[in-house]
Amino acid sequence: MSVISEKFRVTGITCASCAAIIERTLGKVDGVESITVNVATEMAVLKYDSSQITVEQVNNVLVGHGYEFHPVAKKDETKSKTSSDNKDDVPSLQNEREQEVKTLQAKAVPAFVAAVAIFVLMIVEIVLTAFDIPFFIPMRAWHVIQFAIATPVLFFAGDRFFAGMWRFFRHGRADMNSLVGIGTTVAYIYSTAILIIPELQTKFGLAEAVYFDATIVVIGFVLFGKYLEVRSKLKTGEAIGALMKLQARVAHVKRDGELVDVPTEEVQPGDICVVKVGEKIPVDGEVLEGTSHIDESMITGESLPVKRTVGDVVIGATVNSESVLTIKTTAVGADSVLSQIIDMVQDAQGSKAPIQKFADVISAYFVPAVLVIAALAVVIWLTVGSSSMGFQEALPFAVSALVGVLVIACPCALGLATPTAIIVATGTAARNGLLVKNAESLERAHAVDTVVFDKTGTLTQGKPKVTDRVVASDVKLSSEELLQYAAGVEQLSSHPLGAAIVRSAQENGCPNVEVKDATEVAGLGIYAMINGEQWIVGALGLLEQQSIQISDELMNQVKELQKGGKTVVHVAHNKKHVGLLALADVIKKESADGISQLLKRGIQVVMITGDNQVTADAIAKELGIKEVMAEVRPEDKAAKVKELQKNGRVVAMVGDGINDAPALAQSDVGIAMSTGTDVAIESADITILHGDLRKVYQALDISKRTIRIIKQNLFWAFFYNVIGIPLAAGLFYPIFGLMLNPVFAGMAMAFSSVSVITNSLRLRRS
Repeated sequence: MSVISEKFRVTGITCASCAAIIERTLGKVDGVESITVNVATEMAVLKYDSSQITVEQVNNVLVGHGYEFHPVAKKDETKSKTSSDNKDDVPSLQNEREQEVKTLQAKAVPAFVAAVAIFVLMIVEIVLTAFDIPFFIPMRAWHVIQFAIATPVLFFAGDRFFAGMWRFFRHGRADMNSLVGIGTTVAYIYSTAILIIPELQTKFGLAEAVYFDATIVVIGFVLFGKYLEVRSKLKTGEAIGALMKLQARVAHVKRDGELVDVPTEEVQPGDICVVKVGEKIPVDGEVLEGTSHIDESMITGESLPVKRTVGDVVIGATVNSESVLTIKTTAVGADSVLSQIIDMVQDAQGSKAPIQKFADVISAYFVPAVLVIAALAVVIWLTVGSSSMGFQEALPFAVSALVGVLVIACPCALGLATPTAIIVATGTAARNGLLVKNAESLERAHAVDTVVFDKTGTLTQGKPKVTDRVVASDVKLSSEELLQYAAGVEQLSSHPLGAAIVRSAQENGCPNVEVKDATEVAGLGIYAMINGEQWIVGALGLLEQQSIQISDELMNQVKELQKGGKTVVHVAHNKKHVGLLALADVIKKESADGISQLLKRGIQVVMITGDNQVTADAIAKELGIKEVMAEVRPEDKAAKVKELQKNGRVVAMVGDGINDAPALAQSDVGIAMSTGTDVAIESADITILHGDLRKVYQALDISKRTIRIIKQNLFWAFFYNVIGIPLAAGLFYPIFGLMLNPVFAGMAMAFSSVSVITNSLRLRRS
């Protein structure tokens, strides 16, 4: 037995129930161990016994249902290549989706415009008729106009619904496409017959009514909703593409005693690479020579660059910000940290359970039930009715029952229930600074009970600032002068903290000072001459090298500042310790309000960060967050989110960095700040413009209201069916003499649509 687990890209998926059809169909095939299909990513994971069945045989089973599996390149086949093992697959998938969007747009947009126009005129006609006012278009001409519009809408724009009908009639598997296809086709065929052969009305006693409007409106709205959904799927591959672009293009490799520039994908484990100041580190490796500070915020979330020296590990795609490094390559391609992050984003996106649309579930039972009712109505009227009133008199009742049942069951309101609510909700969200990727995002967000916040750049500003200036009590120096002279010296430093001190001095309006004879001590600090006097700015170790003593008073201050998670820089003047500067990542002004809103609603709040525990606890305490996860690397962030989910929590992850991408994808709802990286935004389901954390609560609230409206819409969509179908079938005619004429069946369908649209428009209230 040779069991293989393989990932495939699936073509032919059109709605949520497609996954269930594929899984049920393949689940019965010998040799298939398990099958999981993700509708959102259009990917499937197939576990099968290769000695019993091949992928070709699997596709032979699926072809009749309109689906096909396409293999995805496996990373373990190309270990020596870059992390773009799946690179060839991503562009092809993106190209296919772009082409699908263009094709669908050409059909959906004109159909939607036609649907809106016809729907408005349909309502006008109903209102005028109610007040006994003639419609301004002659009835025959109006029917011809509707026919002219309905024909291309049904046969050109609505071709996908014929596939749904065929799937239902051939395999007995009904979905939304089946429901739309049957309802609109029956309405069109009946209306066309009445239009072309008017004698049918008098011969069979049929009402003078056509239902072209039902065909146009249903297809127009449902297809436009599908277009919006497919367009949103383009974002799936963009996150992966953005991650791939982070890699350094070229590496400086030592070969045969010379430094040679080679493409990064050609670097092999064991190669010696030189990384210059300001360059990206091309591969994962170990430092052989040099000491520098590396900006690893994209990987670890650590807001401050970290010191790396001989023997330390460095990560590919991070930035060398201080000194030249020589590194020995330890991992390339699929084994690198960046590649593993890419894999995690793909896996997390693929592992999301597909959202089974309520309308699709109902339609699986509703379509056959309606067909059975319509058929029974015809049979009963032609048998029982004929015996009591004669065949000629019973036939008009039978035809009226057939058409009435199918028309009132035409899923106009059902088709409008979700798309209209989603369209209005996403528009409302956008006006409030919230960009929602797709309908699934809104559906999931309403159930969120835990919000996990990244710290750096999300709760905080993401860059260090001078927060405290402490001057020794026996020194005649103001705190402004302390900052001014420290910044003067740090102007000549390459250290990131030095840049933060200079920036803070500029923000405080400190005048520049002339600095001479500066000497930087790698990893410790810098000393220089100002007005003929020596100033030293740096770590405590630099002062100790110069035999400068620190008072107990200032040492106590150092300990207090460090307890608050702050980084302390020492300042000495003429061999005397004169003061301290404390730097920290500053909390955003709106963070506290945003957290408070969530806590008041009863939502649990968690902070997750790559920062050390002391810094994390200090920030959390200030914001009122009780649950803190510190010193967490990217792979662990996604794992932490998964742990919360395993404990039954519905998790929203809020982040802004590349390092947050796997966790954003893993969470039930990923929320990115637009002030963050493109990768985070593309991996997320919802993007908050302007980085205002108070919008997190608003996003969840809009979601909750949207789901409530959708449920109400579905109720109204079926309310008319529950009442109208028995009436149309003639169930109450023998007892009460009541039977729903197809004209009123069409009106009921229209009113159900009005109810749904009016209800959806309530979401415009922000």
